[in-house]
Amino acid sequence: MWDAKLETSLAKLQERHGPVVRLGPNDLLVGDIDEITPISSARSAWGRSEWYKNMRFDFENDSVIPILGTKAHDKHKAYPLRGYEGRGLVNLESIIDL
Repeated sequence: MWDAKLETSLAKLQERHGPVVRLGPNDLLVGDIDEITPISSARSAWGRSEWYKNMRFDFENDSVIPILGTKAHDKHKAYPLRGYEGRGLVNLESIIDL
């Protein structure tokens, strides 16, 4: 990072070692979407790092992204999902003017 060539150094590591490179005991560099999906999916064996705490939109309140614990993350994620369930829109077709 000191010489402003971090991205070049990381790209060289992936060329040498493949799409997933361990940078430290708890840090991975992942450069392939096929590898990112199982790592970041729900119920993954991989945990969320402290890095996610920097993803706050509001300094005083957490959004879904920076919550690290699986149970707390699932609970917080469930609140906005209720708006997408469609309950209460039983006669949706009849109230939409085509």
